[in-house]
Amino acid sequence: MTMRLTVSARPCRREILVLVTALGILPQWLTRAAATARSDAQAVALVVEASGSVPGIKDSDLPRYLAGHMMAAKLPGWRFVASAVNAPPAPNRVQWKFWPNPHAGGSVRYLGPQSPSERNLFLSRRLISIEVRLYLDDQYQRLCFGQARLRGGAEDEALSLTIFKLSWALLGDRDFDG
Repeated sequence: MTMRLTVSARPCRREILVLVTALGILPQWLTRAAATARSDAQAVALVVEASGSVPGIKDSDLPRYLAGHMMAAKLPGWRFVASAVNAPPAPNRVQWKFWPNPHAGGSVRYLGPQSPSERNLFLSRRLISIEVRLYLDDQYQRLCFGQARLRGGAEDEALSLTIFKLSWALLGDRDFDG
C-alpha cells in the first residue's frame, strides 16, 4: 500500500497545521501564543503602586496609568491592577517611584513656572528618575532604575517607552527566586 499525498489548490487550516507539525516547523509565534494562553490562566496578579509625581498626570491617576501601560507590554504570566488611594501595601506588588532631577539649563535665572508658549517654543523636557521594585508575598525581589526626559502628559512617548522597558527589565523573565 502506498501513501499518497494530495495537495489541493486551497488546503484547509487543519491540513496546513498537520503538515507543519509533521515537518517539525511549527512557527515560534504559534507556540508562544499557546504558552501565553496557558500562562494567562496562571498569571500572578500584581498591584501597581506609585509615589512621586509625573508632569501632566494627576498623582491619583498614576497607578491606573502605569497598570494600563504594563498590561499593554504583554508580559507573560503577569496581570496588573491599580492600587486604591491610601490602600495598605499588597503582598504582591510593583512599586514605582518618580522624582525630578535638578534642572540646570538656561542663562537667565527665573524661579517661576515656564509659560506654555515657552514650553512649546523650546520643546523643553524635564529629566526624571524612576525606580521600580517588585515584591512577591511581601518579600523584596528586584529593583530596576531608569531615567527619562519628559514633556509631560499621558501621551508622552518617552514616558510610555520607559515604562515598557522598565516593566520588561523587572518582569520579563522569571529566573529569580520567587
